[in-house]
Amino acid sequence: APGASREDVYSRLREELTHFNCLRLHLGFIDDHIIEQSDHLGLLVIPEFWEWWENADKCWPIAQSAAWLPAAQETFTRLVKRYRNHPSVVMWSLANETMWNDTRPELMAIAGALVDTVRRNDPTRPLQGDGEITWGGRLDAISIHYPEGAAKDTGTLRDTYHNASWIIPNDLDWLKKEGMNHSWRADFVWDRPLRIGEYYCMDDFVLEG
Repeated sequence: APGASREDVYSRLREELTHFNCLRLHLGFIDDHIIEQSDHLGLLVIPEFWEWWENADKCWPIAQSAAWLPAAQETFTRLVKRYRNHPSVVMWSLANETMWNDTRPELMAIAGALVDTVRRNDPTRPLQGDGEITWGGRLDAISIHYPEGAAKDTGTLRDTYHNASWIIPNDLDWLKKEGMNHSWRADFVWDRPLRIGEYYCMDDFVLEG
């Protein structure tokens, strides 16, 4: 919570260690206390930078990316330099649910600029984007959200079972190592590490795998 003391953060992180071994710091909410205490506790951390949407014309219009992309790159640079020497930071998440599986050239030009910015400042850590699939192969890990594949010829799991694509465990038989995989918002070849980036479990938590 904002304003939490170091002691509060430490206590909460020790509690989290009984359930998880890695935290993704969502949507740019990167807390120095969390990273410092994770260094001491051995908890792994994935800082995530802010996100933008193509249809958010009042915020980040793609056609006007020349006006805001340099500032985004400067922000990414400063964040990487601030946290790259922390041993708890194991990878970077460049965005969340922004472009998904969309690889149009105008989007990939922005993706490529952001990837190059981070790699230039930290060539050692792998990159992912949560729910961002691979950004046309630019990211080191595949990331999908709320997994669901086609359920034979009867439609999708979400059409057949209540909350099907939101609750884990669910049907992951559609995943295959060879050829194209297709889920509700992801088409990909499984050619790199795969993260199931957000999903709900029955305890009403949002988890990642």
